Amino acid sequence: MFSFSLLLVFFQLLNLDHVKHVTEAKSYVRSTSSRQLTTKRLLRRKRTVIPQRLWFDVYRFKGNDHPEKKFEENIRKTVGKYKAAWETDTIKMESLSSLTCKNAIMKIPLKGASTDLLKYHLENDPQRHVCRIAVIFLYGGYFLQEEVEVIEPFIAPNEFVSFSAVINPVNELFNGSFLASAAHNPILYRALKKYIQLAKGELKLVTTSRYGEILRSSYREVMAVNPGSKTNMIILSEDRLIDLQKQSNEYKQVKKQDGEGPFCNYVIVNHATKKTYFYTRFPGAHDHQCAEIEPAKQVVAVKPSSRVVTMKEEAPTIPHTLFFASKHGLGSMKEGDNKHYDNILNTVKAYQTAWDVDNVEYKILDKDFCVDAINKVNIVGAVSVLTDFYLKEVQVDPMRGFDICRAAVLFIDGGYFFNSEVEVIEPYAVSNNNTDFVGVKSNSGLFLPSFVASAPKHPIPRFILMKYILLSEAMLSPETSDQAGEIYRDSYNGQKKDTLSKTVLLQEKHLSMLDEKYDKKSKRSHKCSYVIFDPESKKIYFYTRMYIDGEHCVDEKDE
Repeated sequence: MFSFSLLLVFFQLLNLDHVKHVTEAKSYVRSTSSRQLTTKRLLRRKRTVIPQRLWFDVYRFKGNDHPEKKFEENIRKTVGKYKAAWETDTIKMESLSSLTCKNAIMKIPLKGASTDLLKYHLENDPQRHVCRIAVIFLYGGYFLQEEVEVIEPFIAPNEFVSFSAVINPVNELFNGSFLASAAHNPILYRALKKYIQLAKGELKLVTTSRYGEILRSSYREVMAVNPGSKTNMIILSEDRLIDLQKQSNEYKQVKKQDGEGPFCNYVIVNHATKKTYFYTRFPGAHDHQCAEIEPAKQVVAVKPSSRVVTMKEEAPTIPHTLFFASKHGLGSMKEGDNKHYDNILNTVKAYQTAWDVDNVEYKILDKDFCVDAINKVNIVGAVSVLTDFYLKEVQVDPMRGFDICRAAVLFIDGGYFFNSEVEVIEPYAVSNNNTDFVGVKSNSGLFLPSFVASAPKHPIPRFILMKYILLSEAMLSPETSDQAGEIYRDSYNGQKKDTLSKTVLLQEKHLSMLDEKYDKKSKRSHKCSYVIFDPESKKIYFYTRMYIDGEHCVDEKDE
């Protein structure tokens, strides 16, 4: 018979054995769970056909100036957010260096890629659109322009999605800010073929957006051949955040950027899911598009004085209406169709900011509008003689017709009148109601009608119209070949002192002729660097031309 103590020892040994098995079981469960979790993560990563590879266009990075650091910081943030989304500590990240671009283009399996396409890329593709298409076609992955600010990383949601890009919802032109694709995508293949045709002079485009038009036509061709492939794509859209927030509550959660400029708060979204993925540019990337707000501007608001309130309540002497004249027939254009039209939209956005309003009334003038304005002019001879003369001048040169139309529109309605060539640096806006006319004197001493602002029924536009009536009846003979510049100048000089005391006369000169008191930060070519400035405030407001000798004026690349 076992003693009580021996029995106690037996039960203790039995319990220890049970504990051992329980411990082993728990250890097995933990290791199995860990393996299952790891397997799930691996499976989740393998379920997409677009590689987890990021490409960045960093060709602007030169030197160690402040803007470079902003771009680098933005890229670091982008990489960090994609690491979190993909649940990984490492991401394959590459930049579109000159060598990377050259090697990729030479590997494209198309006749002419290593010759015609490479030459075109080197000579006519400063934004490296060809390069980004080439590397994504060869290797796949996610391309982001360096200024794109990530709100939520876009990643392919499943193994079926193999292509994603961004379009302008108005004209469906593709936007180069973001592109994601599996390797060897047929859309990209067709796009590269089209670029080769463009390089050989065998393809004519109808818009100025080569990348946007080529990707759009390639996409449409693939859809026509295989409509079912649309289920394998997610087409995102670039929209103004303020417009989206008016349409749907889902977008109201998206914070507005701490920036100022016409292109702040443009976002890239998926309309189907109402998800917002990116801002198209971070504040400070390009100050003329979206400038970073200085800390001083974010301090507690100061209560406006009674004088400021009174000014805001008064209707401006010169109406806040913009008129544009262009010989390019821009009335039916949409954003992205034409650089002159895009320049007009940029001017409108700049004045929205300057006047602190959501909308600015503007009109791109055509022949019918001009005839209607001339017919409203209450001057003897305007309805009959001047209308006929205007129609004849339009046939000779549309801009000569606009010289008449400009005076009629400003005399009837008042406002700010621009030629489509004028490019805004800083909007010139009359700051008080004491000024009722603004003109520009050219370097030759004549007037430059490219920018004129006037109150309605002002005597200067009236004098201009009267002189054109005299010209139409052969009773006036200009002394120079620039009849508009001479007529506008003489109409200004013919006013009384009290009339001139309420006018502002800006000037046009080449940047190189201005002294050091002016901010002359321009990287344009010499012929593109003529500006309109105020000699009193020492401020530069406009470039007088964005297109000259068959070329668009752009900032020259740093050497």
